[in-house]
Amino acid sequence: MRALTLLLLFPFISCLSAQDTAAVPQRSIPAGYAHTLAFQVDQGVTATAVMCSVTIHCQSQSGVKVRLLDTDGKSVLASGTEQEDQVGGAGTVIVNLQMPARSGRHPLIVILQPVLPGTISCYGSVSTDAGTLLMAGAESTKALVHGLTAPLDMFAVFRQDFDVPADFNSTVEVDFGPTTAPLTFAIEGAGRGLSEIRVYDVTGGDVLLGSITAAPSGIMQTANSFTTPAYAGTVTLRVQVVGDGFAGDVFWALWLPNDHRVTGLAGSGVSKQVGAAKKEGGGCVAGGGGSAWVVAIVLALFRRRKRRYTPRRD
Repeated sequence: MRALTLLLLFPFISCLSAQDTAAVPQRSIPAGYAHTLAFQVDQGVTATAVMCSVTIHCQSQSGVKVRLLDTDGKSVLASGTEQEDQVGGAGTVIVNLQMPARSGRHPLIVILQPVLPGTISCYGSVSTDAGTLLMAGAESTKALVHGLTAPLDMFAVFRQDFDVPADFNSTVEVDFGPTTAPLTFAIEGAGRGLSEIRVYDVTGGDVLLGSITAAPSGIMQTANSFTTPAYAGTVTLRVQVVGDGFAGDVFWALWLPNDHRVTGLAGSGVSKQVGAAKKEGGGCVAGGGGSAWVVAIVLALFRRRKRRYTPRRD
């Protein structure tokens, strides 16, 4: 009986251990699509650095590209916030990302997509050397889609090619929550034929928060962080792309901290409804699955043993 109880308790105990592992179930990803998974890494009450690792086994000749992102780190322009690797055919990819010493829960994003044309089948796992993992959500979207998107409602991304001078305006609604506080976020921009990417606080009267600028050649590859005034509730930001008069292309990403979500998109080329992401899990996922049923069985076993056991009173 004791052995059976320990066996049933094992998945629950592993949720409380210093290390954790979560499965990436078998995924079928068509050509031109990217599959995004979000995990929460609990770094504990005391600030702790956590090494995260993802292992993906690709069973298809199209190969797989694996990206690992720390979006909380990106929102404050921390270094080492993204790692990636790929295999050009069937094989295994291992990517490691060091999360800095900090406390509480922070997002870990895994993005999978085919390297060559064709649908791929892959599976694997995510692990940490400290803290615990919780599944936060997953969705599949077209890779490199033009327009404005919000993957898993966690950050905003815009891509577009243009033949005439660029002039794109996009608005991003952000939930600041019930407590009035400022928000520090980052915007990353890349492309050619560009002059500036400007960010405005629409809620505060369409006030310019700041901008990132391209080189004199029109090529941009830069990022900067900005801070809003203190707000609560829904706040609207406007991102304007200004071209240098020539044809080109643009990519920008607006990186938000974990406690802020995208609630609305508008403007140039909205291609995904916010809130449409498929949410998965939500509990400890040690070994890749929820353990609520295990806990219920174990509690029942303990109650049964307690009723049958009468302590001696010597």
